[in-house]
Amino acid sequence: MDNLPAGNLKSVLQLAVSRAQGDVTRVEQEVATWFDESMDRLSGRYKRYAGYLSLGLGAILSVGMKLDAFAVGSALWVSPVLRDQAAAAAAAAIEKGATTTPAITADVLTMFGFQSFFASFPCGMALLGCLVTAFAVSLGAPFWFDFLQSIVKINVRGTGDKPAKADGS
Repeated sequence: MDNLPAGNLKSVLQLAVSRAQGDVTRVEQEVATWFDESMDRLSGRYKRYAGYLSLGLGAILSVGMKLDAFAVGSALWVSPVLRDQAAAAAAAAIEKGATTTPAITADVLTMFGFQSFFASFPCGMALLGCLVTAFAVSLGAPFWFDFLQSIVKINVRGTGDKPAKADGS
């Protein structure tokens, strides 16, 4: 171990060997524990960074394109024609067994009142609606799939029903 270059790894290995008092199995356990703890810390940093990044990108896109969650909700609430079109498009995607999100065309965006990128900066309730959209985007697809699946008992992912457990439950 004296031939190892100075650094964190060498100090961790020396500490593990001194704690183990010659027991090779205990050295392995010490190194495995150190590795697992290091990976847990790194995983936590990665998740925080990914969350900040998705929130930032969601904010830039939602503000830049004026993707106002309140405007979408209001448009769907007020216009039965638009609501029926959105429901028909979703039903068609489910029937096809779509595993990807269908392409959103410019005419669909203009139905909801969206504008081109940074056409004008939203303010007031529109800005708040854009920030709500950014937050919703930052939660990620797995959250929304699970949420939808708990609300509406449909197979959103197209993978079929969950198999029964071996104990019969």
